[in-house]
Amino acid sequence: MKKIRIALASSDGEFIDTHFGKCEAFRIIDMDKHTKKYEYIEIRKSDRMCGQNGHTAEGLENIIKLLCDCSYVIVARIGIWIKADLEKREIIPIEFFGTVKEALEKTHFCSSRMRQI
Repeated sequence: MKKIRIALASSDGEFIDTHFGKCEAFRIIDMDKHTKKYEYIEIRKSDRMCGQNGHTAEGLENIIKLLCDCSYVIVARIGIWIKADLEKREIIPIEFFGTVKEALEKTHFCSSRMRQI
């Protein structure tokens, strides 16, 4: 069984409702790529990247380190330059606003982008 590790920008574990840069905690799941059944692994606390002074490169680096074992991150919104930076690091950002279940059901996860867990 191949699993995909995904970070969710969700305030409550039920809805994808948080902007990448304002996410204070990412919920990490492992999902079976065939059945799309998933289990919550942990919550990883993050310093918000968006603040009074805007985005910082250091803030982005800290979040990338936090999510480095994830193949995907599903967020309500994400900036274009942050999206490109994540893709360079082989973390695929997906914008989706709705329930976690809907996000996982409607998203096509490319097997060539999966990391072994």
